[in-house]
Amino acid sequence: FGWIQENFEIANGVIYVPNENQEAPTGVPGLFAYTLDGAPVSMTTIPNNGFLGVAVSGNDIYLSGFSGIAEYSTDGTLINSSLITGLDLPNTMLLVPTPEPAASVMLAIGAAGLFVAGIRRRRHARP
Repeated sequence: FGWIQENFEIANGVIYVPNENQEAPTGVPGLFAYTLDGAPVSMTTIPNNGFLGVAVSGNDIYLSGFSGIAEYSTDGTLINSSLITGLDLPNTMLLVPTPEPAASVMLAIGAAGLFVAGIRRRRHARP
């Protein structure tokens, strides 16, 4: 049958695949990385300690497990094994980028300026 993986992440041209069974490419469960062409990427193999999901943001890999989320670097170095704890089987993660507050403030100021300019234009356009 081979191994089938339902949860994987593609980021920065790399496919990250968590595998929890012994039929993984190295015979050891863990997180594996491949190029988009399928060639293995050299990194420290992150052992699978029961993680179910993977998400990548920049140079950080987040792995969800039986009771929480751990953080690793993309080279496989453990950053925080207990980043988030107390969860019940978190197997899917979604990282959503949020704009900086400064960008939102600039957008609001620009919109207010356009609104004021529109009001002034209407007042001056009337005979």
